[in-house]
Amino acid sequence: MPIRIVVGKRDTPSPETAPTVPSEPYHPRDAADLNLRSVTDVAVQFGVTPRTIRNWINAHELRAYQIKRRFWINDNDVAEFLAIRRRLQ
Repeated sequence: MPIRIVVGKRDTPSPETAPTVPSEPYHPRDAADLNLRSVTDVAVQFGVTPRTIRNWINAHELRAYQIKRRFWINDNDVAEFLAIRRRLQ
């Protein structure tokens, strides 16, 4: 199963810096190897609903990896999202 990477519009990577897709798909149990967190985990951290997190992903405000039908969010992308939100306030 291929991994779909949702990238925000504000910083679309060049082909040289774009993340590479592994030859074998990741299983959710391998998410710890990539420091990936579920939508629910991130929602609990922000104190919002999982639907809000998915809305941010769909609006390209929060970068996420889609594995099968579930979104997974890297810890670094959460930190970047927080930094941008704090600067806007």
